[in-house]
Amino acid sequence: NGEVAEAQAAAAEAEEVDRERQGRMRHKAATEILTSEESYLTSLMLVRELFVKPFEESQGTSKVLLNKNEVTMVFGSFDIIINYSKALYTQLRASISPVVDGENLKLSSVFSTFVAFLKVYKQYTDNYEISTKGLFEKVGERPHLKKFIDDTQLKPESKGLSLFDFLVMPVQRVPRYVLLLREVIKHTPESHEDFASLNEAHAKVQLLAGEINESRRRMEQQMDFLKIQSRLGLASGWPMAPHRTFETELSCILRTESHQAGLGLTPVEEANPLTAILFNDLLLLCKRREKLDLEMCMAVELRGAVVSNLDDFSFGAGADGGQTSRSSKTSRRATVNINKSGGGGAP
Repeated sequence: NGEVAEAQAAAAEAEEVDRERQGRMRHKAATEILTSEESYLTSLMLVRELFVKPFEESQGTSKVLLNKNEVTMVFGSFDIIINYSKALYTQLRASISPVVDGENLKLSSVFSTFVAFLKVYKQYTDNYEISTKGLFEKVGERPHLKKFIDDTQLKPESKGLSLFDFLVMPVQRVPRYVLLLREVIKHTPESHEDFASLNEAHAKVQLLAGEINESRRRMEQQMDFLKIQSRLGLASGWPMAPHRTFETELSCILRTESHQAGLGLTPVEEANPLTAILFNDLLLLCKRREKLDLEMCMAVELRGAVVSNLDDFSFGAGADGGQTSRSSKTSRRATVNINKSGGGGAP
């Protein structure tokens, strides 16, 4: 009987230790939601202060950054999202801050209430592609607008983020809620009174996130193209195409052979540092300019080619079938070494 009693006491003690540990982990996961919301809300408020306010103040001046309709197109639901984020942050802080052990922590009511309001994110996401494309076109048309956006990105409070980086944050927010809630559920025992309700709230947020993610994948590709077009100083359009997807960007060395035309001199090999932008069917080789800007010097259509060993992706020179450019004084030939599926040779 004594041994049984000791075993039961040890089991009870272990159960209590585990319960306390779960409570601490649960409180930590809930605090992460609060911290994340605070950071997100701060970023939203920065957008209003650094961009929306100057855009509105420029209206009626000789150098309008964005007119009233354009501001509405880009930031139409931004104030609504800010207000919802403020309210959610207030409710989270009221639910989390007074609780220190996590055992008595209840979050399901907070998110169950706000699920209906989170649908504004679906509206924002649905409009995101059109609004960012429209903004990109205005940036291309108005050098003073591009300068303002670039200069604002360099401000310390921007932390290196561009306006486009800030605008994508609401698109990413609902999927983030799914992950944060999942972590809280992970540390919530099934016997907890909030377990069932919390799972129900999580399921509703996850359903909304699924709807958003369907269009989010398309939009992320759109953003990749817009950023590349902006860095190359191109108008909207090429290289964007319905079938084309962005794969990666990397630094590389383009090795070329050059000789004085007709003089019979020994070819001289030159190594030129470039940036390679790889799509599923197209390779752009670009010279690096100031900041993040690029100057395109070569476009290679891959036509189904497959890059072998991307980590060792390199560019050779002098092989037949390569991309060639010529001038009156010198001739240069450069070949991109890419293995084509189903056979060798240059693409």
